Amino acid sequence: MGFALFGVASPSDLIADKRRTPFNLGKAIELQGFGLHEATPLLLGLEEVVSQPQAILQEVIYWTGGQPFLTQKLCDLITEVAFETTAGMITLPPGTEALWVEQLVRSQIIQNWQSQDEPEHLRTIRDRLLFDEQQAGRLLGIYQQVLQAEEAGEAGCTGEVLFPVPLCPCVPVPLHSVLTDDSREQTQLLLSGLVERHNDSLKIKNSIYRNVFNAQWVLRQLDNLRPYSQTFNAWVASGYKDESRLLRAQALKDTQNWVVGKSLSDLDYHFLAASVECDRREVQMALEAARAKEVEARLVQEKRTAFLQRYLLVAVSIGLLVSSSLGIGTFILYHQTRQSETQAKNSEIRALVSSSVGLLASNSRLDALVEAIKAKKRLQKLGKSNTNLAPQVENALQQAVYGADEYNRFGGHTAAILAVDVSPDSSLIASASLDHTIKLWQRDGTLVATLKGHKGAVRIVDFSPDGQTLASGGEDGTIKLWNRNGQLLRTLKGHTALVWGVAFSPDGQFLASASWDKTVTVWKPDGTKINTFQGYLEGFNGVAFSPDGQLIAATNLDKTVKLWKRNATGWQNPKLVQTLQGHTSWVVGIAFSPDGKTIASSSEDKTVKLWQLHSIDGSYRQYQTLQGHSAGIWKIAFSPDGQTIGSASLDKTIKLWNIDGTELRTLKGHTASIWGVTFSPDGSFIASAGADNVVRLWQSENPFQKSMIAHQSGVWSIAITSDSSTLATASHENAAKFWSREGKLLKTWTESAGSISQVSFSGDDKLIALKINNDTVKLKKPDGTNVATYKVPYSKIIQALISPDGQTLAIASVKKIVQIWQRSRPAPQILKGHQAEVWQVVFSPDGRFIASASADSTVKLWTLDGEPAQREGFPQQAAGKLRRGRLFRTLAGHSAAVWRVAFSADSKMVASGGGDNAVNLWTLDGKLLKTFKGHSAAIWGVAFSPNGKILASGSVDATVKLWKLDGTELTLPCLKARGFLIRRIDLPMQNYFNIGSGQFSTSVRI
Repeated sequence: MGFALFGVASPSDLIADKRRTPFNLGKAIELQGFGLHEATPLLLGLEEVVSQPQAILQEVIYWTGGQPFLTQKLCDLITEVAFETTAGMITLPPGTEALWVEQLVRSQIIQNWQSQDEPEHLRTIRDRLLFDEQQAGRLLGIYQQVLQAEEAGEAGCTGEVLFPVPLCPCVPVPLHSVLTDDSREQTQLLLSGLVERHNDSLKIKNSIYRNVFNAQWVLRQLDNLRPYSQTFNAWVASGYKDESRLLRAQALKDTQNWVVGKSLSDLDYHFLAASVECDRREVQMALEAARAKEVEARLVQEKRTAFLQRYLLVAVSIGLLVSSSLGIGTFILYHQTRQSETQAKNSEIRALVSSSVGLLASNSRLDALVEAIKAKKRLQKLGKSNTNLAPQVENALQQAVYGADEYNRFGGHTAAILAVDVSPDSSLIASASLDHTIKLWQRDGTLVATLKGHKGAVRIVDFSPDGQTLASGGEDGTIKLWNRNGQLLRTLKGHTALVWGVAFSPDGQFLASASWDKTVTVWKPDGTKINTFQGYLEGFNGVAFSPDGQLIAATNLDKTVKLWKRNATGWQNPKLVQTLQGHTSWVVGIAFSPDGKTIASSSEDKTVKLWQLHSIDGSYRQYQTLQGHSAGIWKIAFSPDGQTIGSASLDKTIKLWNIDGTELRTLKGHTASIWGVTFSPDGSFIASAGADNVVRLWQSENPFQKSMIAHQSGVWSIAITSDSSTLATASHENAAKFWSREGKLLKTWTESAGSISQVSFSGDDKLIALKINNDTVKLKKPDGTNVATYKVPYSKIIQALISPDGQTLAIASVKKIVQIWQRSRPAPQILKGHQAEVWQVVFSPDGRFIASASADSTVKLWTLDGEPAQREGFPQQAAGKLRRGRLFRTLAGHSAAVWRVAFSADSKMVASGGGDNAVNLWTLDGKLLKTFKGHSAAIWGVAFSPNGKILASGSVDATVKLWKLDGTELTLPCLKARGFLIRRIDLPMQNYFNIGSGQFSTSVRI
């Protein structure tokens, strides 16, 4: 009997038991693509739509390599283009057929191929390459060799050249072709359809595949797989010579653990081998150095002993004098020993501090905190504190404490963790993994139980509302129910493909499951199947019940979210009430807000979409799209209060968003893709699961600081109300935003006439001034009512500020002038004197002076009130001579442009910061009191504390420094802008800081 099987498999794959089928009786028949002569029947269709059908068909075969699906698809595209013409015929000049077909292929197939791949073909090939993370690295590595070999061949190279940079001697240099070896990895690559055998070597099947899955695409996928991608790429870029890029110590051990069970590319193995060899050499050198020191110390000790012996012989002859000398010598040796021991401990503490700082910079913040705590404990054991070392340890500890979002992690799984859930009482955490197990943890990291029973990867876990039952779904197509102790209660069978989603109803009476078998099933917890929603074209991923239990939402691979509503009888006959459309790729994550008024969905298209319940017809409508991740988002979760959304992405980050769409912060720490995220029901922490085999716990809120993404572009202005309750921000956008000190957006004012670049409050907070970038200043009441609009006669204004009494505007201009505009007057008063642009103007708190900072390296003080009376703190010569708008004093001392100026709260001192990286402190009569140096770049922010005893400075070097007025720099915890320059700082009446990060940063930190 003979039969044939058509599919993507080899004969060996069809032998289930080699003991029962010892001989391979099957024969693999490789199907090749159409040759030109075999595709001749297609000419009948092309002759009707193109003027040169033979040439067009030849170009089609060139691009598709005869692949049947692509050949038919391209011919269909040609026919569609022809039908769109008025004549129904495409007429091409002779010789242009190749160019025309190439343009058609690139525009309709290659460009934006993921969205144009309908019916799905290219994405299927991608998924076969990437689905198994254990084999993906090896498959991509082989394909990269094939790709580079063909590129080298096309470039006309001779010899053995493949890689983009010269290879080190340890890296084998392959030939132009990659020879077939019938390995499992090559077989998998061949079965993907991406390559084919050609003269005992591998080649890419066609030009379309070569252009879609090109070198850049391969590098991106490899970077996503490797936890060590940055160091690896740097090593490759150095020509495999920079040993500083190799892994060492713990980093090498972590990577070796990660490699277990995975198949990587040859270059990855060479990188790891080079790292092992380098680490071995360094360890060997350290051991040899230690042995050499030990020998040297022994020789020194022997010489010292010999000297002491001779000394003792002399001491015997001279009696008491020798005994005294011996005592002195012993004391000196003891002192030297203690000193050496102290120096060694100090060196250890410095190393811990450096490690903490480095780990903090690389987003390993929990590790940084651990290192800082070790350093602190070592320092305490020294007893007498090192005056130079203690501030370093204290600063490192404060930086780590203030910057630590992650506070615990659990490691125990042997493969990627795909899901995580927290029990309703927030005491138990469940994690599901590719290693076929579920683990139950206490919050402190204690492992409670390991649940075994699934025959494949476990994709999802969900606690029942009472916390007594845990449901899990896996690739074996089953749902399993467990009690809190890890005992298997029952197994629900009914799905015919892997289960990606399970969810209990709010009352715990029902359980919904979503599967790739294109169905959603509703169960009772006792295992009774209530209903199956079927008849859909694609499989389902996530599933969730609405808080009232009346709706089930499920995400589908057809890029939609489907909603079913139960009827009066329950879920026996539910109705599909809505399909949410808007995503451009798979929708995988789904969650209802606690009040049921919002649905959040996440997708492979790198976005989160928010759908709001319409009060009239009860439907959900899209109202927000959250963008910021650089890879697909596989899990979405709401906080218990419904005000915060957490999104977990394959880009290794978790982003937290306000319900209004404002990005709050990004949690970094995972070294591989993140598959799961959830908030604890008590709102105290966030749990995440990643492909780095670790569950991490994060603080829901950092108690020491608040960060908010205020604008889409850099923040250029910050203002604070007198009671410190409200913060206003402005950017180069058509909006000014008002925030609570907790970071909640209170209101947004928009301007159609131009962008708002500055906002300021009057002293009583009853007026707000907005500087519009059309040389207009608007005064408004807090409720948004417009009070007045001022069109400045001299254009190109830089800044506009309202006085504390709300009666005067001060305006800085590129025209080298300061303008004072009394609200009661029709035109401003012009103050001349600066020789370059005026960058800032400020009012003194007592309302008597205006200070202006200019690019001419000076600060000028101008009178404002015009009263000639003697005032406290004024120089004697100023009595009786003050007039409104007159130059009172010029402060010259900076060696570069002055960017910022500020008055002390008592109006008796002035601070200025400039491009010379320095802050100067002045009296009103022009005396320079102190120059503060410590920043490494220009000063763009200065401010006094309310009591006038502390001065704050913010710099382009992305740091904020606090100074006593005598020049002493205070140690600050975590006052850094994370790589962005400081545009503005303010010290309000309360005990907290406001930092505006400008130009490249869109955030404000409190």
